[in-house]
Amino acid sequence: MESIFTIKIVAAHEHMPEHYQPYYQGHRALQLLDQSDNIRGELVWRLATGNSAEITEFGLYNVSDRRKGWGSRLLQEAISDITLYFQQYNFHLRRIYLFCEERNEIARKFYELHGFCLSATLTDFYIDNDALLYIKILP
Repeated sequence: MESIFTIKIVAAHEHMPEHYQPYYQGHRALQLLDQSDNIRGELVWRLATGNSAEITEFGLYNVSDRRKGWGSRLLQEAISDITLYFQQYNFHLRRIYLFCEERNEIARKFYELHGFCLSATLTDFYIDNDALLYIKILP
């Protein structure tokens, strides 16, 4: 029996590019730079479904940069960037979420300090650890 179907694999940015343009552009990185333009930390976010944004990566690269307010500033700038991005496309931002390793007490306290609430535990999400889903609900 002869098949009448074929499968074509295309890059995501080639699939309905005008329709999905806000989603492709809504994958951004904010970098914390020192006076010499060295990257000291980074926060990456992306548009997600349900009027949400997901923080996919976040951290300061050097332990000596921690507890100086840089992470808080980077997070605040990211939330502002996300909010402005949603406004630009007339989307309603409802929540920002992220996943965190359960054993990462420092990150957990940091997120809770900044208004993220523990929502769920995903057992065996990481190779050697559970993941915690944190959500910040926005007005």
